[in-house]
Amino acid sequence: MKSFTNRGLKALNLKQYNKLNQPLNVGYIDLTPPTERQYVLRCLIKTTFEDLQIPDFLEWTRPLVEKAFEAQALLGIRQPFCYITVRNGIVETKTDDAWHVDGFSLKVTHLPEQNYIWASHTPTEYITKKFNFPADFNPMEHNIHTFFHDNITPDDKIKTMKAKTIYGCDPYVVHRRPSTTRGSFRTFVRVSFTPIEINDLNNTLNPLIETNYKRDGIKDFRNNLIKYEKNIL
Repeated sequence: MKSFTNRGLKALNLKQYNKLNQPLNVGYIDLTPPTERQYVLRCLIKTTFEDLQIPDFLEWTRPLVEKAFEAQALLGIRQPFCYITVRNGIVETKTDDAWHVDGFSLKVTHLPEQNYIWASHTPTEYITKKFNFPADFNPMEHNIHTFFHDNITPDDKIKTMKAKTIYGCDPYVVHRRPSTTRGSFRTFVRVSFTPIEINDLNNTLNPLIETNYKRDGIKDFRNNLIKYEKNIL
């Protein structure tokens, strides 16, 4: 927990990837997801001046959310915003099968966010490896996720989280959803504590909290990143 806290108290940076960053095992918890498909992307449930506001359609996640708040308090890290993401249904997308991190952006200087993730079965895979970014790697221009993909080899040891277990992950934990999940009914939940508001019109709206999203984070930024071609570790 100490290393997880220390990472969270330093501004987000590329140098931290040159360390063996691991997720934090928070503990087992059972949930009762809805039987029908539910897809929720970064639904805001807590702001600086608001109490926790979980809408009715996400009430089933409350036990996990409360555990995440308890873990965050033990870390001693206070973030002003909290979001929840849910993917409950038949797995169809492929993007999460690729190596990636959550919450990496250097557009403004800020502390890293903390994400608490949970999967009903076939849990998330992660890799503990040092990544040395070249001096000319520009995260505002180059896609950090393709860099991870290009610099992970078959000899690298892949680890797997436990099902129905909450794990704390920050932007330094490189992970992916197992490709074997495709076609199965799977539940994935992520509770995100962030230092800045995620102004993205792709977010799911919470009827209990007023928001005014105007920016398209995928079209305006993510899709404009290019691959770093040298790929030298």
